[in-house]
Amino acid sequence: MWHSGCHASPTAIKGGRQPIGAAKKKTQCVYCKGEHSPTICSEVTNHQKRLEIVRKSNLCFNCLGNHKISQCNSKFRCKHCRHKHHTSLCKPIDSDSPKPSTQGTLTQVQPASQSSQVAPTTQSSQVAANAASILHDAHSNKSNSSSSLVTVSLLKTAIAPVVGKGIRIHGADYYWTFVEDKIIRGNGPTAQQSKLGYLLSGPMSSPTLQLNVATLHVATCEEPNLERFWSIEEAGTTPTKSEQIDTTFIHRYQTTCISQTTDGTYTAQFPWKSVHQPLPSNFTTFKKESTTTPIRIVYDCSSCQSKEHASLNDCLLVGPPFLNDLCSIIIRFRHHKFAFATDIEKAFLHVRLHDSDRDSTRFLWVSDISNPFGTLTTYRFKVVPFRTSSSPFMLNATLDLHLRKFSSSVAKDMQSNLYVDNLISGCDSEQQLMDYYAQSRSIMNQANFNLRSWSSNSHKLRATTESEKTNDSNTCVSLLGLRWNTLHDTIGFITKSFSSLTSSPLVTKRQILRDSAQIYDPLGLITLNTVKAKLLLQALWKKKVDWDEPVDQGTHDKWQHIAN
Repeated sequence: MWHSGCHASPTAIKGGRQPIGAAKKKTQCVYCKGEHSPTICSEVTNHQKRLEIVRKSNLCFNCLGNHKISQCNSKFRCKHCRHKHHTSLCKPIDSDSPKPSTQGTLTQVQPASQSSQVAPTTQSSQVAANAASILHDAHSNKSNSSSSLVTVSLLKTAIAPVVGKGIRIHGADYYWTFVEDKIIRGNGPTAQQSKLGYLLSGPMSSPTLQLNVATLHVATCEEPNLERFWSIEEAGTTPTKSEQIDTTFIHRYQTTCISQTTDGTYTAQFPWKSVHQPLPSNFTTFKKESTTTPIRIVYDCSSCQSKEHASLNDCLLVGPPFLNDLCSIIIRFRHHKFAFATDIEKAFLHVRLHDSDRDSTRFLWVSDISNPFGTLTTYRFKVVPFRTSSSPFMLNATLDLHLRKFSSSVAKDMQSNLYVDNLISGCDSEQQLMDYYAQSRSIMNQANFNLRSWSSNSHKLRATTESEKTNDSNTCVSLLGLRWNTLHDTIGFITKSFSSLTSSPLVTKRQILRDSAQIYDPLGLITLNTVKAKLLLQALWKKKVDWDEPVDQGTHDKWQHIAN
């Protein structure tokens, strides 16, 4: 919740309304002790001086009360930037300063003989404030709203229920989670039953209808994941989890649930839970009201009709993870003189789903998309759907089974360097590289998998893949979260401006941690920069600085130096 003036003091909040005729309490400025609001103080205007006064007086940075900011119960926020600090403490931003660019830049890691400048990554602001009435809507800024009732649209709508004193709901992201089947049509607006009561949509007979609208500003904030932030330092020093993989389950699944047809294509079954609720056989349907109403299919295997019914994912086993270690793949990749990266084209769609499981993937679609009142046709998946919780396991188990059928060194290398549908490896000579290219494509073609989008630092392989139209036309490609420039053979990072330096004039410990944790560096190539941020956070912990307390000027300057 944000306000249009200065913060209310805790005393005013506790006291409630003043009696009629009672003397109004005068406001005292905490900066100059004058009788005016701190927000309009003209005696102490320097931003740093105001911060020092608040810090030395042990006042709350959010409401200027006599407590720490971590103990502040005030829901008010700065009226300028809506962050958790008093409006009078908001640092003015120069209007002439350049705005942060939304375009990503590529920071390359050069060989040791060359210098490199590493820029920080970005993260969205600390809280995602969503203006909505009653319902949290992640995209409410894309929804239409009006003071009167308007026609309901599938994606953009403003609706008002018949009951509930004019409560209005903005946005349709969660619309179909609370509407029900009963619809009443008449000469006036259409009424649709919902969990909130009947909802009206359509033209109203009285243009002077007024509604009492209460708008709530909802903010969500997740606590930083410290364990994940520091765990990258333990890469290569902690025991692997390979011993914990249930090899018995994997072997049983591969021998009983996966088969290969005469044309080479593999067929896999869902790994069903031994005990689960039955899947409902009825459908929830929706028909378009007009030809202009947008509609699309979303394969959400976690959706269900109600809490009493099971979803498809509720009935399936996720399966044990047996992906290859990502850091090990990248290290082996950099070990070779000639490296390459490729991926399996539409990997999930090339594993067929067993006939016995296809009925569990049924869905409805219109026979004629141009006719909103046409009949609906029932379809079902013939291949492994991408959105099921067990899909990654089914694909990995199929690829592992297929590669173990070959005894060549290329097949063994592929088995060690596959990550889901990405193959990243290399060779020490171009001749070995060309042989690897031919053999790997032959091995995968025997299962009707196609290795495409080949990238390499070898001119010979690039020329071959370009002539066979199996190449990736980009010279800078994605490499398991990193960026690889194949022409210069350099590893890079996609970076943007830090949100703590652009979205808020005050820097807090939470923002420093959140921005620092966004840097993905599995090999520790830019540890020289990232370790400085971690040492800075360590110093803040020793000083017992609260999460949302603005850091002192010295820490602020150090963070700016690290970030820039």
